[in-house]
Order: sequence, then C-alpha cells, then structure tokens
Amino acid sequence: PAPFVLRGVDSSCPQASRVQHEGLRAVVSEASVLELPPRETLTATITFVPPRKRRGRRGVPNAASDADALSEHEDASSVAPSQATGVGSERTSVAARNSPANAQDAALFSREEIEEDLAIAFANGSVQTCPLAALVTKPFMQLSRSDEEGRAFCGAVHFGVHHVDCPQAVELQLSNPTEVDVHWSCKHLPIAKHVPPGMTARRAAELAAETTDRPEVFLLGQREGSIAPKRGRTPALHPLSVHFHAAEAGRYRSVFVFKVRHGASVKLELTGEATYNEEDYDADPRERHLQLMLPGTLS
Repeated sequence: PAPFVLRGVDSSCPQASRVQHEGLRAVVSEASVLELPPRETLTATITFVPPRKRRGRRGVPNAASDADALSEHEDASSVAPSQATGVGSERTSVAARNSPANAQDAALFSREEIEEDLAIAFANGSVQTCPLAALVTKPFMQLSRSDEEGRAFCGAVHFGVHHVDCPQAVELQLSNPTEVDVHWSCKHLPIAKHVPPGMTARRAAELAAETTDRPEVFLLGQREGSIAPKRGRTPALHPLSVHFHAAEAGRYRSVFVFKVRHGASVKLELTGEATYNEEDYDADPRERHLQLMLPGTLS
C-alpha cells in the first residue's frame, strides 16, 4: 500500500510463466500470484516513496498542505510577469501560516511516522499481515540569541528607542538541530498578512496600523544559506547580524520568514523606534555631557 511500493521479488525457484522475470527476479505487483514450493524462499523488495504534496494553480501550494511543498519549484518562470510578485508574496504568507509557533512545535513537525500493513493472501484463504513503518525526518532551523542569562530561542527582536543617527545591531544564532541538511532563504512578509499566535485578525490589523512596515530599515547580514546536520553532536551556531537604521523618525515593525526547503519555516519579527530627540542619542554615560557640548553634533 502507498506510500510503500512493491518493486520486485527475488525467488529461489522459477515462477509461473505469467509472471515477468529479470533473471530470478520476478517483476510483480499487488495483484501477482506467486508459487512457493517447500524449502524455497522469496525475498520481496519494498520501497518507501514519500508522498508529494498537491499544488494549487500557478504553482501556489495548496493552503491545506504543510511546508514541504513550499520550497519545491520556486522558479516562477511559468508565471506571467504581472503575477510573479503576487505569487511570491502568497508563497511567503502560506509559509508563515504553516510555520510552527515555537521550537517545541518545530521539533514535533520534523518527525513523521508512517505506518501501513502488507497483507499476504494464501491460496487456502488465510491472510498474513506484516507491518510496514517509515520515519521521515524533515529539516528545520532554530533562531536564538545570547544574553547575560544564556542562550534562548528567539522569534522577535526589539531594538528599542534610538536617535536616527544611531544605527543598532544585534547578533542572532542559526542552528540546525536535525540530522539532515537545512537549505534556507529569508523573505519579507507584509505585516498585513501577519497574525501573531493567540491574536485575532482584527487586533493584528490594529497593531499593524500603529507601526510602519518598511523592511529596508532592517538589514540582515545573510538572506540565504545552508546549515549542515548536527551528526549526533550539539548543533553548531552560525551568527546572523541584524541591523536597524531608519533615516526618518517613526515606529517600525517588519516580519521576515526563514523558509526551509522541504521543512518548517521560522518567523522573525523586528521592531524599533527612531526619533529626533537628543536624549535618545547613544553615548557613553561618562561622556554624554561632552557630546552635547560639541558644536554641530546635535541641534
């Protein structure tokens, strides 16, 4: 039974003429009838073929499918130019909806057990059942941030309130806690399509109206890459720098989706506020009064 496929049978004795052969290997299907004389053996070759997810029109994944199909066939060359941007945005929003809410959910998402039964029917009417099982491991990545209290998983970064002339930077860590390669790319998710977990769509719209979604004020040091599996060890940490620099005063909020090929996506929400206030100008507290006295430094 699918997704397990019976590829063939190696027989220690010739089979009936109605069964196709490749040497002593019988090419069979689930409807084939085989003969097994006394003291002879049959060895069946069964292959596990992971099911592919259905895709919607114009290459957009079906909303009911998980993130497996999101990174397949990313090339939108078959899409009309006027529709390509919309399709890419729709893919990103679908990836965001299907992304696990936290690291624990991602760990559960990464493992899928599939079980079926192989039924062997005999000429006397009896049936013998053999269980078939497969464990599918899907890649996912984790975002974390180190501070005085240690390293914690990170889904949001708040840069605080700073003067427009004082760019800010933080360093996050990317890691791959699975035993398969992670290939990832980062895309901006329009804030209008982002509904945080536990929040209603109405409240999310109100929150979006209070801030400006301008992804160019947030600069990520890397937008795509690959992370090797942990191979039974502690996952290696890969640094990712994130900068906040706004040329105009305002409250900014943008969401980015780290899309993992054949795996679970991760969302990162970035917020920060830029002002023209002198008190928000970053300075060493011991030298702050000196900076305020420098002519032309601040108005």
